[in-house]
Amino acid sequence: MYTIERHAGRLLEVRQIAPTPLTLDEVLSFRDAMARTIRASAGPVVLCVDLRQATLFAPEAASEIEALMKQINPRLERSAIVLPGDRPTMALQMERLVRAAGRASRRTFLGPAAAAEWLGEILDDSERERLRVFLEL
Repeated sequence: MYTIERHAGRLLEVRQIAPTPLTLDEVLSFRDAMARTIRASAGPVVLCVDLRQATLFAPEAASEIEALMKQINPRLERSAIVLPGDRPTMALQMERLVRAAGRASRRTFLGPAAAAEWLGEILDDSERERLRVFLEL
């Protein structure tokens, strides 16, 4: 239901690939995979999360996502979460989770171009190019 990939430098690419709601087991599996990926990173990471296919998370799943966000805060240089423009309730839920995670370098965006511009400020050329590919810009 999701992918976590690294193709260039510090940039981690995360995408929910199915529009159906994630089950709690899927969120727990995602949490564990993200934690392993972050731990395997030599230094801080830059995270781009594409949730344009996402729907609302069940309360227990949202709670696990919030806990994961707090857990990886110390290793996070910057994070952009691209939200679906046609699901305002889902966008509000993610914006609440981002606020609760308490990291100013984590932001939500309704469009991939704005996310790429913001992350691009700190990426090197190869990371910026890979980000454009990931976001299909």
